Amino acid sequence: DKGYQLAWEWARTRPDIQLHAALALAEPRLKRYLQHTKPPNVTMYDQVDTVKWLDEIDANFLLSASHWESLGYTIAEAMACGVKVLMHDVPGAGTNWLAPLVERWTSLDELNDIANGISYHSKAYRNYVEDLLDAVKQSTRFADLVLNLPERDNTKSVEAVRRDTYDRTNVIFKAV
Repeated sequence: DKGYQLAWEWARTRPDIQLHAALALAEPRLKRYLQHTKPPNVTMYDQVDTVKWLDEIDANFLLSASHWESLGYTIAEAMACGVKVLMHDVPGAGTNWLAPLVERWTSLDELNDIANGISYHSKAYRNYVEDLLDAVKQSTRFADLVLNLPERDNTKSVEAVRRDTYDRTNVIFKAV
């Protein structure tokens, strides 16, 4: 689900790019499989401290080939370091990460086009993380949401309570 095979396939088509891959989990069978199937232009690492690692390898971009992760912490860490993110367009990616800060792709051809024309907006990446992903701001927004949920009215039918709660919650989310 991390998309290693997709990343390997892209690396095979792009011998001009040196891909550094950090394993989310160093599960022995997965690690052996990936070592056996990786192309020569891929260097593998076990789990890493993302910020330190991106600096050590002098990363130009972060490739997120995952089939499932639409709000990966590694993506936010890379953006905070000023690294361009190339993300597989999984469900939710367009909601969580705004273009052009995060480039989303659905095919290897699209990924090639994006990788060939990478432009950097380091300050914009950092500002995005600070403004929208700041833990204190998110915690405050969540607390406000919970505290503003309507109290249950036991005189209403279950369907009426569900409808009212749903409508009220949508209004709160739109305000955030």
